[in-house]
Amino acid sequence: MFTVVWNTHAIGSLDITGRDMWYLDGVWTSFNTPESIRFEKMLKAFDFQAFLKNPATALRIHLVPADNPQKKMYCLAMILKDQDMVLRQVVAPEALDMFFPDR
Repeated sequence: MFTVVWNTHAIGSLDITGRDMWYLDGVWTSFNTPESIRFEKMLKAFDFQAFLKNPATALRIHLVPADNPQKKMYCLAMILKDQDMVLRQVVAPEALDMFFPDR
């Protein structure tokens, strides 16, 4: 189980149910804060085709494992349908510098 952090706010939790290379699928549970609601609205309106042309349009989050809060996973949020969320994990140093320069 992971805590989802967006714009420095803990907005929900994610239980990862699948992984394929750098793509993660999981069950999203919102914390129902104003930030959580805003994030959900933005992600549901996200244009995946625009993302393919320009990945910088993605919502940037990081996941904090419940059992090891020091180890963060940096991801781009791409899809939220019902409670199913799809993420693209960012692992390459140059991509981390591009998407998460203040990490």
